Formats: sequence, structure tokens, C-alpha cells
Amino acid sequence: MNIVKKIKMHPILTLFYLPRLLGLFLTVLILIMLFGQGLPDVHAMMLRERLMTGCMIVMLLGLITGFRWDMAGALGILTGFTFAVLIEKGFPGGWVFPLLLLTGLLYLASFIVIPPEQKKGAL
Repeated sequence: MNIVKKIKMHPILTLFYLPRLLGLFLTVLILIMLFGQGLPDVHAMMLRERLMTGCMIVMLLGLITGFRWDMAGALGILTGFTFAVLIEKGFPGGWVFPLLLLTGLLYLASFIVIPPEQKKGAL
């Protein structure tokens, strides 16, 4: 018996839990990198590095608040991402930034599509 056929995930549940799983993964990843490499010395950073660190902090706060409030998480992530794109004068490299954008957009879609009364018992 194929286990994939037995598990039927409702699209609403997928839209609700997927950004939270991505957010948990990215939060843990960012915290591991932050404490694994040591806290940055703010006084030794250039202005651009300070601004990018601020953008990452805003996105991290968006990831954390998104677990409870979809719109607050989406605003935090997308605001930090927008300023990061403006600072970099283009799309930042790497694979983490597209995942952050995807997570912010999924939180926004979850806020728009899922009615609040369906979210009450989910968390």
C-alpha cells in the first residue's frame, strides 16, 4: 500500500502550515549561523553591512511573529526583503533569500485566503 495515497492534505491546511514550517526552518538556520559564527561586531561593520543586518533582524522578527499572526509575519518578511533588495541594488544572492520571499508570500496568501474562524483551532 502506498502511503502517499493514504495521506490527503487539504489545500487550506497546506497553505496554513507550509509557511510555518519554512519559517521554523529558516529561523533555526539563521540562529545557528548567528551563534555559530559569533555575534557580529557592530562597530567594525560598514554602513551597508549594518543596514543588511537590520534587514535580517526585521525578517527574523517577521518569521517569528508569522507563527501566530500571518499578516504581521508577511509584513516583516516582505519589508525586510524589500529593503535588502534596495540596499543590494538587485536581488541578493544565495538560496536563503528566495526562501524568505516565498515564506513571506505564503504568509500573505494564508492571511488573504483562509478565514480567521478556520485558523482559531489550528494553533
